Amino acid sequence: MRHALASALLLAACASPEEAFVGTYIGTQTCDGRNADTGELVSTGPDPISIEIDRDASTGEAFIAGRCQIDLDVRSTSSAALVPSTCEAALPDGTPATLSYVSGSAELSGNNLRLDYSVLAMYPGSTLTIRYVFTGFTD
Repeated sequence: MRHALASALLLAACASPEEAFVGTYIGTQTCDGRNADTGELVSTGPDPISIEIDRDASTGEAFIAGRCQIDLDVRSTSSAALVPSTCEAALPDGTPATLSYVSGSAELSGNNLRLDYSVLAMYPGSTLTIRYVFTGFTD
């Protein structure tokens, strides 16, 4: 029994920081932004949402799964930064858009996750600069 407990503790101590972030988080997200073309302000939420964080099977790197894969630069078991990236995706209404994830951070405290990130969304006729904040938890 003591050997099994010691093995479990050793395995937990050797787990990668990326593994700490893996899971499905259920929570709410707010969105605040500005239309760069018209100056119009945009604000929504808090809206219920779930966010999935997984690991790439070949590299072991953590990422946020969704319309676009957003890579995380995991710095510790409680802190990560979003790696800037750009992808092509459809908005909820089907409109094609280019989404540039400019910057952001992820903070993990126990089972609670906080994401704070900025996006530049470009689609026909508009460019939006948006700040999203997600807070949620996993089991």
